[in-house]
Amino acid sequence: MMDVLAAAPEVGSHKARGTTYVYSKILRVGRIDERHAYPVRISLEGRPIEVSIGDLAVGPFFDAAKRDAIVRLKLQAEWTQSPGQPPVLSKADVIAMDEATPGSGARILALAKEYNVITADELPAVLASIEESRGGE
Repeated sequence: MMDVLAAAPEVGSHKARGTTYVYSKILRVGRIDERHAYPVRISLEGRPIEVSIGDLAVGPFFDAAKRDAIVRLKLQAEWTQSPGQPPVLSKADVIAMDEATPGSGARILALAKEYNVITADELPAVLASIEESRGGE
């Protein structure tokens, strides 16, 4: 009886389900029992967690773990949120994996210039210009 009560969600809490993308290294791949799917251990919000990869091919996960590569994982996830608390991940399954291609600093700066990204230093002048064009409405 106490186990059931301990596992029950807090009064007023609710669950949310959806997909999210995370970037992580694959810390471990393996299973104890051949009858079960392979779980992989990833780092999420600074802590290691085990997630199922379902029917996805296990080879790319082993390769990523061996290379110590950062990968982008698409997770089907469930969060529980208690009143006054941030959401806490309660369940996650990997539904896709992509190789992350980190950009160099030079590439990021080139993209920022190409798309006319406003820097923090330029923001006050842009805001002043907008105010001037509005004529003090």
